[in-house]
Amino acid sequence: MSNGFQSADETKIAIAVKRLTPSAKRGDIQAFSDGVQQMRERYGQPVAEEAMNRILKEHRELSLQLLDRLPKESQLLIQDEAFDILAEVVEAAGLRLEDHFRITDKGIALTAPGLKAIADTGFPKMEDFGKPFDSLEGVGLKRISGFYHPLCETFEHRGEDCVNSWAVASMCINSAAGWLPDVDSEQGYRSLELFVSQVSPTADVRKLLWRSRFDDRALMRLCQLAADGMTAKAAQSIR
Repeated sequence: MSNGFQSADETKIAIAVKRLTPSAKRGDIQAFSDGVQQMRERYGQPVAEEAMNRILKEHRELSLQLLDRLPKESQLLIQDEAFDILAEVVEAAGLRLEDHFRITDKGIALTAPGLKAIADTGFPKMEDFGKPFDSLEGVGLKRISGFYHPLCETFEHRGEDCVNSWAVASMCINSAAGWLPDVDSEQGYRSLELFVSQVSPTADVRKLLWRSRFDDRALMRLCQLAADGMTAKAAQSIR
């Protein structure tokens, strides 16, 4: 039964949130960054990052401006949120994400229309995105004409052509994402959800599939979960 008092860490987080909120509301990036550093020195990294995370949920626009102002470990905390905001901007402009926006191990890639969509929001550091691509075909992992995990294999078993779990997972993703013509995307999604639930019941498959449209890391993670889930499902069926 609670005694009505907060834990020591929760109290520190509340203090840090109160300290950082005014600069967040003003949009004062320098003051906010300085405040995060002060909270880190005073209360430790976990408390400072949790306070920052709570504030950024209320002030999402700060995520984009903070990426180059914070230490590497803190940048990773808000990186996905910042990428999501960029993707939403591109999508709101009526552009298909897989055609115009890509996150790879080399950084961000945008087409000219994608770059314009972000510029039209008044984003202040457009030069950080570099020159636009004519097309994202061949940039990062393949999507537009079908994604296939590097571990996909086909083999013959008792005279039948078969594929491994990575290939099945890839096909489910292709179907669910609509990357293959004349395929039932809803059926593909249901299969994907079934497989992922075997190994990660709390995973937000819909959100992960959306991120997979533009983020190579999300695409590889989704395929990993689906392949592992298919293996687990198969193991259950032969017990």
